[in-house]
Amino acid sequence: MIPQPSATPFGARLASFLETRGISQAALSEKSGVDRSLISRMVRGDRKPSAETLRQLAPALAIDIVELVRGTDAEERLDGAIYAVEHDDYVAAMQKAIEYEARNRDLDAQLTSTREALAREEKRRMLAETAVSEAHLEKERARQDVKEARDQIQRQEQELRRYRRGISRAVAQVTALRAKLRTIDEELASTKKSARLAAVLSGVAALTGAVTIAYFIGGSDSESVPATNPKAGAEKSGGEE
Repeated sequence: MIPQPSATPFGARLASFLETRGISQAALSEKSGVDRSLISRMVRGDRKPSAETLRQLAPALAIDIVELVRGTDAEERLDGAIYAVEHDDYVAAMQKAIEYEARNRDLDAQLTSTREALAREEKRRMLAETAVSEAHLEKERARQDVKEARDQIQRQEQELRRYRRGISRAVAQVTALRAKLRTIDEELASTKKSARLAAVLSGVAALTGAVTIAYFIGGSDSESVPATNPKAGAEKSGGEE
């Protein structure tokens, strides 16, 4: 006699359907109305399903009752489960299960789309933060350039003021020189003595030798060219005579 193959435990079949469909025991309990503890006992093999339980589980799993129990140790309950379900109710339950599955797929697609959109937004945010950081660095470099330009302008203004002061001193010395030249003219008009004239000319030469542009620009505000008094030189020469 050929031995008959042993039936698959219904609990193993139910656990397989839950795993392949990605449904938890809690979710199956919520969709089918079967108590969660009863589902847990059936999965462990501690309890076999009744005809009413099979009628509730099959639509929730979106499968036919026959497929659910065929080849299991709960197959003998099949007749009771089929006859317990009226045709219209069964069709309605199956339609509802199909709608649940379709809705679940739609929600999965929406979730995937939302995650992709979130990833794109995150990438844009990172790019924006990078752009802001670069803008801050550029702003800081521009601020440093402005500061250096201002410092350069201040140095140039100081140098310009120094040149202006030197030019002012040069103008003053030229004025003094002109006064001395007028003195020479007066001396020439009043005397014919060559020694006295030589002394005056010597003083002028000493003055013109000391006054240069570099002197006026490089000197301080308080500096002045030592004046040579042609009259004093002339008087000295006259006394020596």
